[in-house]
Amino acid sequence: MELNVFLIKYFRLLVLGICLLLLAGAFFFLIRPKYAELNQLSAETAKLQADYGEQQAYFSKLKELEGAYNQIDPRDIEKIAAILPSSDDQEDLLPQVESMAARSGLLLTSLSVTKKDEDKTAGPGSSGPAAASNLPAGVKSLKISMELAGIDYVGLKNMLAALENNLRLINVDRIVFSPEENKATI
Repeated sequence: MELNVFLIKYFRLLVLGICLLLLAGAFFFLIRPKYAELNQLSAETAKLQADYGEQQAYFSKLKELEGAYNQIDPRDIEKIAAILPSSDDQEDLLPQVESMAARSGLLLTSLSVTKKDEDKTAGPGSSGPAAASNLPAGVKSLKISMELAGIDYVGLKNMLAALENNLRLINVDRIVFSPEENKATI
């Protein structure tokens, strides 16, 4: 009987308490996990949209570069390919160097070509393999050592001028000039 009186007296409060407990339970077990999942998905969506924007900017930059490349005269591309050939082309070096020596009035007695990374004792001004790693993709560095005979000071100057004016990029690290023997090693 006391239970009935208690229930009748506090019925509204009990119903309100049970409703509040049901709402709190629904919030913590149903709504809150879905809300957290929604926040996580919106953060991932924002990140993906930012990545998409970066990819779009990159793609438009590539299109712009492609347009600029297509505007380059093919003869200019051939000149650049001659200056920086994409392969080693070591066999093309001998005729070029021989021709430069002949035009300078000299005799090429020896020519050795090695890849820069194979050379463990690189000359001054270079740091061996590390120097070659600074080159762009597709560009290789070679070390060329040549001995010239029948040389004098004027011939040496002419040969250096010919090397400087050659289409290929050539850096002279060291010159050993022996005027009494009419020899030079470059």
